[in-house]
Amino acid sequence: MNASYRHLTLSERESIMILLAQGKKQSEIARQLGRSCSTISRELKRHALKVYRASSAHSSYQKHRKKCKAIPKLKRAEYSRRSEKVVQGGEPQTVQERTARRANAVIVFQFFDYIVIWCKARC
Repeated sequence: MNASYRHLTLSERESIMILLAQGKKQSEIARQLGRSCSTISRELKRHALKVYRASSAHSSYQKHRKKCKAIPKLKRAEYSRRSEKVVQGGEPQTVQERTARRANAVIVFQFFDYIVIWCKARC
């Protein structure tokens, strides 16, 4: 079994389907595929209503995978600008709200960092 995680492939899902039809236990399937028992268990919980079908499981995986996107991080220049406003006397929440309105977007806010900067400026 691998120490790092890899997503199941369509061929692995087909193998799971075949081995289940043959009456194999999850632990046997995991051993044959070189996967963790918990990987097989989660796969079956997610995608098996009554019968596990590899093609529908894989298309469901692909559909959900498309929705996964990395959350954009605050660029260093923008972070510096916001931090400076907090040091100059702005409340962290207010700085975040103004920036969000100006950018006309939802912004990921490192609230904890601002609180630390704000406290250092006040103490």
